[in-house]
Amino acid sequence: MDDMWSIEAWKKLKFFFPKGNDGSRIMITTRLSVVASYFGTCSIKMNFLDEDKSWELLSKTVFGKECCPLELKDIGEKIAKKCRGLPLSVVLVGGLLASSEKTQKNWEFDAENLSPILNLKDDEHCSKILSLSYDYLPAHLKPCFLYMGVFPEDSEIRVSWLVKLWIAEGFLKPIKSKSLEAVARAY
Repeated sequence: MDDMWSIEAWKKLKFFFPKGNDGSRIMITTRLSVVASYFGTCSIKMNFLDEDKSWELLSKTVFGKECCPLELKDIGEKIAKKCRGLPLSVVLVGGLLASSEKTQKNWEFDAENLSPILNLKDDEHCSKILSLSYDYLPAHLKPCFLYMGVFPEDSEIRVSWLVKLWIAEGFLKPIKSKSLEAVARAY
């Protein structure tokens, strides 16, 4: 069960799981130490990434299997350090860097402008980082992204249905030699 936010939620759900000694286990993830401590000694605390692991994750997010150009390595390591070992921050910032121009000047600008966001308290930090992902989306994808908010969290969404909804909403602009369905699937 991913991202458990309260002990009360667990207390309501636990009755749906079978009781027995057959070796089965339930794994729960949470960011809240109070929820983790409720489960006692069977909980495992995950550590933050160290600077090397943060840089490794950022570099892989931005460049894939390719190596980072030497002129970007120092500034890239500084950006990774500013993510404070939080994998979510590293991956989201990496996604932003991957979609922007990969020049030293541009990365220095990004590092400077990310600093105020990366230094916020945890909840604000996540919110601001996620909003950056939205801000950097091309204008034609923003309505499609926002439309996803009509679906309940973690629900399955059929691509064919979503394509029809986006078309009906008028989010898609025709591209020559492509059907609206093909445009939607590319989005």
